[in-house]
Amino acid sequence: MPKPTTTPTLLTNDNATYEQWMQSVNQWVFHITTVLSADDLADWCSRDAYDNGMTSEEGAREALSADDFTSTYADEFDLDL
Repeated sequence: MPKPTTTPTLLTNDNATYEQWMQSVNQWVFHITTVLSADDLADWCSRDAYDNGMTSEEGAREALSADDFTSTYADEFDLDL
């Protein structure tokens, strides 16, 4: 499946609520994988990531790493994480 062509909005705790940031994280995970959202992944410290000022893209990559997605599927999906 081709990658989405529209890049999601990059959010931080400076310009978004936690809920808006998580919605953007979900969009970034889909943008990266084309098949998943953060809700499909194992639990990760999303609130800590938000509170520490991570961007939503960084949060998406953190969520994928916490799920061992990179070691399991990154090659299959040809992802650069």
